[in-house]
Amino acid sequence: STISAGTTILECSEGQNIEDADLAIVTQTGSFTAKGELLCDVLSYERHKFKFDTEVQLILFILCVEAAVLLSVVFSVLKDHWCYSWFYAMFVVGTVLPPLLPTVFVVSVGISCKRLQRKRITCTDSRGILVAGKVRKAFFDKTGTLTKQGINFVSALEGEELNNLTASKNNAESSYVCQNEIDIELQIGLSVCHTLSLSADGELVGAAVDRMGFSAVPNSQLLDENTVSFDGEKIEYLKKFEFDHHTMTQSVIIRHDNNVTVYVKGAPEAIGKLCIPSSLPSHFEAKARQSARDGIYQLAMATATFNVNKSMNEVTREDIENELSFAGF
Repeated sequence: STISAGTTILECSEGQNIEDADLAIVTQTGSFTAKGELLCDVLSYERHKFKFDTEVQLILFILCVEAAVLLSVVFSVLKDHWCYSWFYAMFVVGTVLPPLLPTVFVVSVGISCKRLQRKRITCTDSRGILVAGKVRKAFFDKTGTLTKQGINFVSALEGEELNNLTASKNNAESSYVCQNEIDIELQIGLSVCHTLSLSADGELVGAAVDRMGFSAVPNSQLLDENTVSFDGEKIEYLKKFEFDHHTMTQSVIIRHDNNVTVYVKGAPEAIGKLCIPSSLPSHFEAKARQSARDGIYQLAMATATFNVNKSMNEVTREDIENELSFAGF
């Protein structure tokens, strides 16, 4: 398998000999890597063609044609000495095509670059400043967090508790914390709906959001890949569907107390479409949008009783991710 640059190795075998150890071979370095290609594109990319570039070339062509026509007219009309005709023709050409015309573009760009440098901004493509004035809207995006690494678990709230929340402008996180114990259904969902595994040292390995959610349930324990212990009772996995970027959901089928249940976790907007409308709390979409504005990474969870008349090997994601009952955020 291929390991991308920046990957953190959580566990590997430690052999005394080279034959027994895990080895990795570097296949690409420098500008041939993905990061190197990205830097090359940033520093030396092919400039985009704007309407401004095409119009400047057209105008220069028209001016050159006009200068050539006027030059021939001057020589044909003036019957004076050739030296006088020549200097007069050069005056006419200089009027049509000003010698300082290219300098205007260069000087304006140079002044703009110096102004940007005073604000500690370096422009790698100074020609782009000429069209920067056409920008009316700019969109920015970030990945991760700008304050600290990792995430913290805030709360798990069912529908009724969500309706009773009141937003606080002073502390966004505190407004989502409920003093009551996490609902049992949500505790089971956090314990089973994940892609965690155990390392050789017994540590949880997996996505940070799954680890935080699983750790929020104190009476749960991951026994192996197919079994979870919750409140002293064993829960068996029957089938797992990992997170899908298209559906923005992740689902599992479990057996608990001789009951087969489906748990689905994912983005609030995706879960809302899969749930029975009557099971959704009031102002569901508004509360989901508000959490995003408050900078809280929020996931929704839903559940349903498994009633598909198929063998477990034939069950698909579409069979279970519908007609769900909302469990909480």
